[in-house]
Amino acid sequence: MKNKNELLVSFEIFSEDLLQTAIQASRELAQIHVERVADHWVLTFQDCQYDTALTKHEFFNYLINLSSVAL
Repeated sequence: MKNKNELLVSFEIFSEDLLQTAIQASRELAQIHVERVADHWVLTFQDCQYDTALTKHEFFNYLINLSSVAL
């Protein structure tokens, strides 16, 4: 079971470079640590400026947007 401050994303869909780009863009909103585990990335959100659930949701939306632009 994942922690409420973790977001799991597939490494088959999102590259590490894309994740790092999104993390850098979000660095003023939260500290986000990334680790590869099995077939996914585990992103851990700490010290969020806003609600953690909202921050994760907005980060994921931004990540999806970045991946669609990268295509």
